[in-house]
Amino acid sequence: MEPLALLKAKKDGKSLRGMAREMGISAMYLHQVLNGKRGPGPKILAYLGLERVEVAPSYRKVRRGK
Repeated sequence: MEPLALLKAKKDGKSLRGMAREMGISAMYLHQVLNGKRGPGPKILAYLGLERVEVAPSYRKVRRGK
């Protein structure tokens, strides 16, 4: 499940301010994340039990015909 979907599911019935307070972030920032204007930062990901992992692109050698 994507972080935004998880966040929306956890919000179910909670106030925006209360949820933001639980995470230690501003309600405005949480509002922006929920509306897709900003990506979730470390505090939101930690609240969801997730962490950001960056994967380097892999390169493979292409063999050309003889």
